[in-house]
Amino acid sequence: MKIFVKQDKITIFGRRYVIYQNRNKLFTIRRLWLTPIPKYVITEYSSGKRIGSIQNKFLSFRGNAVISIPSGEYKFDQEGVNSMKYTCKVINTETGIFD
Repeated sequence: MKIFVKQDKITIFGRRYVIYQNRNKLFTIRRLWLTPIPKYVITEYSSGKRIGSIQNKFLSFRGNAVISIPSGEYKFDQEGVNSMKYTCKVINTETGIFD
């Protein structure tokens, strides 16, 4: 399964992303305004219903975050500052690792 994340907008209030699966818009992610540590809200694209959040790590120059959705919490890590390789795994287990 391929998931595509596209940056949709950059405004003075932050960034907005749209998540696609097989060209269908599934979710939007938008940054909350005026948060010292970047925090994002995940909503369903069609209904706008909030389904989760993303909390960046403090003082990280990489794309490291914790993703909280109804199925659980996931640790999202970028391999290096100049790398476009990411891993995502279920917190508190060694299973469910995605690249």
